[in-house]
Amino acid sequence: MKVLEYRIVMPLTLEEYERGHLYAVCKSSRLETGAGEGFEFLVNEEFEDHRGKGTFTHKIIHLHSRLPRWVTLLLPSDALTFEEKCWNQFPYVRTEYSCPYFGDKLQFFVETMHLEDDGSSENVHGLEGRRLAKRKVDFIDIAHDAKKKSYESRIKHLGPDPAEYHSRTTGRGPLTEGWAERAQPVMCAYKLAVIDVDLFGIAKRVGVLSSGGFCG
Repeated sequence: MKVLEYRIVMPLTLEEYERGHLYAVCKSSRLETGAGEGFEFLVNEEFEDHRGKGTFTHKIIHLHSRLPRWVTLLLPSDALTFEEKCWNQFPYVRTEYSCPYFGDKLQFFVETMHLEDDGSSENVHGLEGRRLAKRKVDFIDIAHDAKKKSYESRIKHLGPDPAEYHSRTTGRGPLTEGWAERAQPVMCAYKLAVIDVDLFGIAKRVGVLSSGGFCG
């Protein structure tokens, strides 16, 4: 089992983030769907539980062209289709991923708490016992992350670099070194990814692939 907590700090209010995130999800779904690939919506409906009201979505995700070649060569086509169930009760969101081909051998979910802070809150997900002991925390700096150089060429189409961009509308930016300590407003997305893979020989690689591919 892998337990990863990503802390992503942003110079936004919760309201601004929620509005932008909904737009980004809709745009991504539209751009990445076509020719039998991408997202297939099965359910999109309102619900209510002890946390309050929210939106439940159930999708089929066809991943064939989006996965590394070693995956497509190793696995049958049925193993490249996932189901996504999401309960969005912002600022709390839970997303579960499953693959009917693997059944219980592949379990993966992401819980996200969005708070108005700089990423300094501890154990916002209330972990205990084994999960808390196995948790690894990764702070992601959207402007100066150490891993940025390794993937920036793949995200140029997403927009300006936060380390260089200045918004005339809000007066925010560019985000210089140490920006998170000075930013107002500021918020953090605490994303907890729990991955349990029982697939002999490829468990480690599938775990890495899952944590990197679905936690956006």
